Parts: sequence; structure tokens; C-alpha cells
Amino acid sequence: MKLYIFNPDTDLALANGKGNYTPTDGVRQMIIDLSLLPVWYAQPGSYVVADSMYGDTFLEEMTQLFGLDVKLFSWADLTSLFKQAPALGQPVGPDSRTAMYVKMPVAHVEVQPWGWNTSFRNQLIRAGIGTQNLPTDAELEQRRHLSQRGV
Repeated sequence: MKLYIFNPDTDLALANGKGNYTPTDGVRQMIIDLSLLPVWYAQPGSYVVADSMYGDTFLEEMTQLFGLDVKLFSWADLTSLFKQAPALGQPVGPDSRTAMYVKMPVAHVEVQPWGWNTSFRNQLIRAGIGTQNLPTDAELEQRRHLSQRGV
């Protein structure tokens, strides 16, 4: 299962260098407003994590117009999926309107963010994604150094 997540605050989180970075209100709004961006480049059959209020409607319209083959998860759905670790094929979601079906075991998750940073990694761990699916702290520190955000 591939999960695409738009996190444009990566550079700010790298500059912050802490494990728990909180973006400003303006950046948080940008994250919400642009959270559906990955639907345009996500591989067919993958999932996009977006908490956009209009996400379902937008994706339905774009699917009809352009034949997109992606599904949406909210952060709450994502957390529910990984915390409960449902069996293959069980519905996922808080109600029948948003129920989705998992096609792969949750152990086979490939996270495709806009960018990696320690704070984002911690957010994914809190959502229940296992560390085996994420970069290590050393790899993230190397990325920070390469982005000229090193100490």
C-alpha cells in the first residue's frame, strides 16, 4: 500500500530540527488547502492522506473527468487503520460513507511524503505506522545535513 502525504512544512521542520515541530497557522492552512495535490501524481491504486473538507467531492469529480485511481484517507482513518490493524479486506473508516477496503496487509506500507523530517516521522509513528516502514533517525539527520539544515 502506498500512502502519499503532502507536507510542505518539511523545510521549516528541518530548520527547526526538533522532534515535535508545530507549523504556524498560515502553514497549517496551506497544508489543508493543498493536501489533495498528491492525487495528481500518486500511482494508480494508492492512497492520499488529506483532511480537506471537499476532498471526497473533488476526487469524485476528478476521477470522472480524468480517470484518477486513488483513494482518500483522513488522518483519523489512517490512525484507525494502523491502531486497529484490521484483517485483509475489512472495512476501514468511521462510518459506511467513508469505509474503504485495504488491499494489502498494513505491514506493507510505503509512505511517500513531500519531504521527510523527524517531526513528520514522529507524527506517523503516533498514527500507528511501524518504524520498519520509516527512515531511521540517522537517515533523517543525513537528509537534514544534505538540505543545509545541519547544526
